[in-house]
Amino acid sequence: VHRGNKIQWVKVKKELVEKTKVAMLSDAPYFVLVAENPSKGLFNTAIVENDGTKWGSGIFALDAGSKQEAQKLEKWLVSEEMQKEVAKLLALKNVYTFSGPMMEKLPWHE
Repeated sequence: VHRGNKIQWVKVKKELVEKTKVAMLSDAPYFVLVAENPSKGLFNTAIVENDGTKWGSGIFALDAGSKQEAQKLEKWLVSEEMQKEVAKLLALKNVYTFSGPMMEKLPWHE
């Protein structure tokens, strides 16, 4: 997911696709994709329907039960409050890439 919330598609070898961990699969109807490299605390995001596509490293795919839920989650992820929290965590860790454990420390939306 790049600046402007544009998705870049890359074909990978079938052998790599088959190594996807079962725990990483979801039957949620929508995902909010989040790039792991926020710019100044702002995530690049995209809402996609779950069509079985597998996502590579560098992307967090957050489940959403409906398109409305996905839109609400995406709005929260790019809110000013969240941008400040993300920037704070990146500064504390002195990194530019977000990790799963860092994602778990963020405040959750309602």
